[in-house]
Amino acid sequence: MTVFDIDMFGDDKEDGDTDEKGKDLKEEEQSPVVNALTAISRILALLWCLYFFLVGIELMGGSFKVLGGKGAGSMFRDIPNGLAALMVGVLATVMVQSSSTSTSIVVALVSAGQLEVRPAVPIIMGANIGTTITNTVVSMGHLGDRLELEQAFAGATVHDMFNLMSVGLLFPIEELFHPIEGIASALAKSMLGEDACENCDFDSPVKAAVEPVVDIFIQPNKNVIYSLSLGEPSAEAGTVNVTEHCDSGSDDLAACGVQKYWCLDETRNETWAQIHTHKYPKFSKCRWACRSHGFDAEDLCGHCSAKGCGPVCILSADSFYREEAKRGDTIKGGLFDFDNAEMGGTCALVMSLTIMMGGLMGFVKLMHKLLVKKAKVILHASTKVPGFLAILIGTGITIVVQSSSVTTSALTPLVGMGILPLEKMFPLTLGANIGTCSTSVLAALASMKADAMTIALCHLTFNIIGILIFYPLPQLRQIPVLLASLAGMYASVYRWFPGAYILFIYVIVPLVALGVGFLFQTSTAGGVILLIILMGVGLGFSFWWTFMGGCYHLLSKEQRLHTIFGRLLEVEAAAASPEFQNGGAKAVEGEPSQV
Repeated sequence: MTVFDIDMFGDDKEDGDTDEKGKDLKEEEQSPVVNALTAISRILALLWCLYFFLVGIELMGGSFKVLGGKGAGSMFRDIPNGLAALMVGVLATVMVQSSSTSTSIVVALVSAGQLEVRPAVPIIMGANIGTTITNTVVSMGHLGDRLELEQAFAGATVHDMFNLMSVGLLFPIEELFHPIEGIASALAKSMLGEDACENCDFDSPVKAAVEPVVDIFIQPNKNVIYSLSLGEPSAEAGTVNVTEHCDSGSDDLAACGVQKYWCLDETRNETWAQIHTHKYPKFSKCRWACRSHGFDAEDLCGHCSAKGCGPVCILSADSFYREEAKRGDTIKGGLFDFDNAEMGGTCALVMSLTIMMGGLMGFVKLMHKLLVKKAKVILHASTKVPGFLAILIGTGITIVVQSSSVTTSALTPLVGMGILPLEKMFPLTLGANIGTCSTSVLAALASMKADAMTIALCHLTFNIIGILIFYPLPQLRQIPVLLASLAGMYASVYRWFPGAYILFIYVIVPLVALGVGFLFQTSTAGGVILLIILMGVGLGFSFWWTFMGGCYHLLSKEQRLHTIFGRLLEVEAAAASPEFQNGGAKAVEGEPSQV
């Protein structure tokens, strides 16, 4: 009996392996020219599959911006405490599928003076958790193969485990003593000079490549989201009687009867101008209705002619906010620009999943064909890369692509195929955490305001401190890897586990914690009591799960041993086979899971 006769999960691959070996032998008999042309065609096809995979990810992010953008934008206002702010960061990032978007909104709010630095720090922490949902969803593309699903899900969740551990440790410390804010504030003061930053924007080459295709399907109106996050401006009433300065012969008679005006800061003014490029310039600005007697109503708000030197005076800003922000369309173009934005977003989401999964399956299949004979060399080389060098590599890649989701989502299939060991995926994701901070730093550089730079550097400081705590010591470094491996084992046995994990981590827990946070605002005593109850339930469950054998109700000892030893038998048989000695197929399956 061979190892392939051991059917742990009911998947018999012996016939498939025989077919693959036959194909490999036929390819070896072909001429070098034919083999070279075959390899080139596969590489080109691989690049196309990778391109469509990235298009799918970008389109999925756009569809989520349409479906949840208004709710995400509104969530950033009126946050009562740090716990609620943390959960807002998680939920808002899950809703827009981009930590870059959510952290940029936070930076814009702080820059505009709508949000202080201290309550913004937990939102940044929550964004770190919310952004990991993308690669977790990508790992579900391996549902057809239990072994690959186990490895891919472990590779995706190792990012989650580290972020959850970092937040769990640093969030209460930050709430009590504010060390991250203090460090970031000192760095911001030392970095900023007197002159404003010019040309601070950096366009991601990946986004530039995929955006034309994504725009064909859907073009989210992110300015509606930003406007909602800024909130409705307050009117200035009773300070000046605008009608005294109006020309009775003015074409804008309605404006001459207005007794109040609004002073819009530059951030809100620029955002509103981009919501409706044709309607906003025609809106009644104060100076249009008050031209007589040489009076310039822009002076009401202290505005001067130079750009960015003061707020802009505008009439009827409340109606524009209601019509164009609150009721505004979150889609501004594309095939799915329907009258019903929710329907358009849903269609775009279905299309994105189709494109992403199709690209992923093609990418994995072609990677198998291209690298299967070199798997032993690749595995050996990847294990030799120092961990801190891998962090730098992950940082560099993410700075270039301007998205940690793209970096980790592209690496997850490689872990699933066994090409990239989980232990090396971990430092690459840590580098992605650092690299994604470049977006918020660039957003802060655009305004060159101390508070904006401080909150951007809080994001960077938080990630670096987390790495310095958990990565240098091998004992602590193994904790997220072991937890991710355990999650991968559960996913390999129960196909429903990844979906349940996503629902629990990214929806149920944040919503419950958000409710507790808002309860504290209504009743401190009620919030404390509910928090104690929830903590008691959590500790009781942990004790039952760990020390009373509760974990064996989900996966028995026999099943665990069967899974572990089954994997060991596969790897042992593969290591002894000629294919492995030549870098063959079974080398791709990697090492046994750590559980």
